[in-house]
Amino acid sequence: MSATLKLKPWVFFPPVVILVMTLAFGVTYSDPFLRLAERTKDGMLNQFGWLFSWSAFAFLILLGTAYVLPFGRTKIGGRLLFQS
Repeated sequence: MSATLKLKPWVFFPPVVILVMTLAFGVTYSDPFLRLAERTKDGMLNQFGWLFSWSAFAFLILLGTAYVLPFGRTKIGGRLLFQS
């Protein structure tokens, strides 16, 4: 079974460039990077902490609902997924 990888450069390379630049900034300027990351995290939690909590609660409700309803017995992938 041969699979060909079709890589779209304009989809793949921009996130890779951002990741490499972030890693380089973090390694080169670790103290300012840590301060920036902590300020960003604190700002997100101050502004959206309630959203994180409600989203987790909604996910638990969705998980329980999927378990109880007939949808919870559906196998994703079908029988071909588990054949050797």
